[in-house]
Amino acid sequence: MSSGFIYKPKKKVLTEAERIAAIVQAQLACLEDKGDTGASGNTIEQMYNTAYTDHFAEIIKTGDDVTQINVWTNSSKTVKLFTKNITYDTGKVTQVVIIDEINSQTLTTVIGYSGENVVSTTKTMV
Repeated sequence: MSSGFIYKPKKKVLTEAERIAAIVQAQLACLEDKGDTGASGNTIEQMYNTAYTDHFAEIIKTGDDVTQINVWTNSSKTVKLFTKNITYDTGKVTQVVIIDEINSQTLTTVIGYSGENVVSTTKTMV
């Protein structure tokens, strides 16, 4: 298998302070929307999705499969926000792990199959 890097540059250019402020605002907004006082699985997913959309994403492939996505504050990769690891078995995604690098929290989603059909998803927060 070959391994390669694909970079997804972002159009919006912000200062480091603006980027960090945006991250904090997104985290607070997610918590307020959910009514949570602490992060839940859905909140980590929402924060990851917001960071992926608004910041620099480094996509790592093994062969044709995306196996890891690192989200950084900028293309200089000074502050890592999230890591997403994707595991496959016979071409199907069987596990997705999102690591919130700032808050040191991990969400693991395990996907169960019956033939080609998804029959279960189990989420665990650590």
